[in-house]
Amino acid sequence: MNIQILERLLSQVPLRRSITMDEVIEIFRQFQDFINIRYQMSVGDCIKFEAHEKRCRNALNVLLYGVIERKDTENV
Repeated sequence: MNIQILERLLSQVPLRRSITMDEVIEIFRQFQDFINIRYQMSVGDCIKFEAHEKRCRNALNVLLYGVIERKDTENV
């Protein structure tokens, strides 16, 4: 995912007071690096690109919305 797209998404929503956009972007880069390294290591295992993309989307979802179900928000 492109950092510019993430910045555009984040600029449209309020962030928690204790978190800056730069911090979110850095955490996202760490998520992305981890997923990409894992993908590169498992190429021999024939992990498909579609599965890699799904992992990236799931990581972004967790980064943005967390892992705890909340009654006041929709599942994304």
